[in-house]
Amino acid sequence: MDRTSRAKSVLVSAALVALAVATCAMPAISFGHTTDWVPDGTFDAAVRRVRASGATIWACSSTSGLFTSPTGSEVWTSSGAGGAAPFTAWDCDASVPATMLAADHRSLYRSTDGGGSWTSCDWATDQDARVLDIMFHPATSGLVYIGTDRGVYKSVDSGVSWTHLTAGAGSVTVTSVAGDPSDSSVVIVASANGPYKSTDGGATFVLCVTGLPEPVVLEVQFVSALSGVVLAGTGQGVYRSRDGGRSWAPASGGPTGTVTDFAEHGTGSLFATSIGGGGVYRSSTGGSSWTRVRAGDALSVCVTGAGDLIAALSDGAMARSTNQGSSWSSIAAPGSAGCTGLSANFGIGDEVYAVIRDRAQRDSALWKRDGATSIWTEVATGHEAGDGPARVACSRRASEEVWVLAGGSHFGTGTLDCRRSVDAASSWRSSGWSRGFCVPHAIATSSNDALVTLAARHGSGMPWINSTLGLSGSDGNGGVAWADVTPRLAGVVLHLNDVEIRGGTTQQLWAAGGTVLDTNGASDTSWAVVRSDDDGVGWTDVSPAGVGSAVLCVSHDGDDGARVLVGTMSNGVQFSGDNGSTWQTRGLTNTTVHDLHVTTAGRCYAATSAGPFYSDDWGQNWSALGAALDGKPVTSIVASGDHVYAGVNGRGVWSIDSP
Repeated sequence: MDRTSRAKSVLVSAALVALAVATCAMPAISFGHTTDWVPDGTFDAAVRRVRASGATIWACSSTSGLFTSPTGSEVWTSSGAGGAAPFTAWDCDASVPATMLAADHRSLYRSTDGGGSWTSCDWATDQDARVLDIMFHPATSGLVYIGTDRGVYKSVDSGVSWTHLTAGAGSVTVTSVAGDPSDSSVVIVASANGPYKSTDGGATFVLCVTGLPEPVVLEVQFVSALSGVVLAGTGQGVYRSRDGGRSWAPASGGPTGTVTDFAEHGTGSLFATSIGGGGVYRSSTGGSSWTRVRAGDALSVCVTGAGDLIAALSDGAMARSTNQGSSWSSIAAPGSAGCTGLSANFGIGDEVYAVIRDRAQRDSALWKRDGATSIWTEVATGHEAGDGPARVACSRRASEEVWVLAGGSHFGTGTLDCRRSVDAASSWRSSGWSRGFCVPHAIATSSNDALVTLAARHGSGMPWINSTLGLSGSDGNGGVAWADVTPRLAGVVLHLNDVEIRGGTTQQLWAAGGTVLDTNGASDTSWAVVRSDDDGVGWTDVSPAGVGSAVLCVSHDGDDGARVLVGTMSNGVQFSGDNGSTWQTRGLTNTTVHDLHVTTAGRCYAATSAGPFYSDDWGQNWSALGAALDGKPVTSIVASGDHVYAGVNGRGVWSIDSP
């Protein structure tokens, strides 16, 4: 592929990235220290484009719809436009800000009350057309253009009726539209063929590529303070025109990658975002020269009524600058991602690790949250997630020790990556614990050991028939030597959902099994809790009697206590005060208990399909912890410092102040 074709492919892909099919909608969200759950970090974000109208920020989410936020409040609310589809564009009439248009995958929506309500627009002559940009012309109220992958559409009545402009640019993919602030008859559009200019209100368009290094242009922008000056975003940075878009010359010091968006500040400064060696750039010279003010690929930038910059980053997160890009801070944003494991490092206070799975790419990465700065940092990448979950565990005593169990695979390929770090995730080494045709299911650590379970299938399409459980002493061998401590009870083998190590005077190993099968692979029963008092040499079945549903998790009260909690699929939380000799049902019987965490103070937290709960009396009484997270199942939970963190199915990591 030659350079021009390669650049064209990059630009068109960037323009259409927002057209992926969405999976869920998001309700109103609050941020900061609160008694309700809030998204924590960057994994819960999926923002494609940001725009501002006065004191309101609008975010087009590529996964969850269109959202609004009052400037500075960091409270996001679903706009109610469309549904859960990915939104690609939004704009409002500068003269009548309450009049707005927004577009999702196929549809165009109109609001005349500032986004309070929306109606669908009958706009496209080609029902397969997709909206990629919306522009209310700055020179005339009610005049609006939309760029689509089938050309340009125009409305003179704020979007009530539409005309397809077919002369010149009628069939090209139009990714951006810009209007001359001083002349309502002048409009320029960006396309894969180059920029087209019209001087007669879109009746005709003329291709203007003189001086451009390649035909493909993704973004165009008039500079309102300089008559005749237009910016073009290409795959090789910013190009500038001084004659209204007829000819172009390269800008100095700008992005080297693909330019994705422009914004103009009230002070006259210009801003551009780019991907592929990009970031956020600023120009104080009308676009003739640029300086990078934020590293890292970015998709979009806008200026709020208060003069703040809001940037949508390529990973879906968002950043804010209150000083024109001199410094930046992360802000939470709407969207979705998958969290498959959470753990807190008990030796360093409020420090949390999370395994985040990219479901589209089928891999997982380990993120670390700094307790002092509340900033998340990716500390390990490239783990193939496959069909298995990914988990992380931290030693309760060895404050720098972190284990991550990521990997697994489709049945038949048999890969596993269980890694260990002794320097707070700065460096990693492979554990050496693996078995063919296995995927990881659970991991636990103590000050001396790591306990890992792997599950295998009886055959393709058959149920899981066993779990191979390995124990490694990190004291002396650093996870190099492993012993097979797989529980085998009365001729049956277990599929283990969760494992725990209780240290103290006598170390105990605990395992909770979701299915017990006989040696022929036939189901024997559907639950099991087992305990070993001799490092896995022998195991005792301590299962609660009468529990006829899968056992999913187990937790305990630290090193020396005899109290244990077990979570089940439909029989609630089971409690034992004597190391599993006797059991009592302790609530949450109408939900699936996915995870339990008991703090050293005896407080219990539960992650369930009905949301998060907590108890101060070992489960005799449970209280809902914050809002129910829009009914999404909570799959993992951990308390650290003054906060509780929850891994939410399909929505990343959320946090709340400890009750």
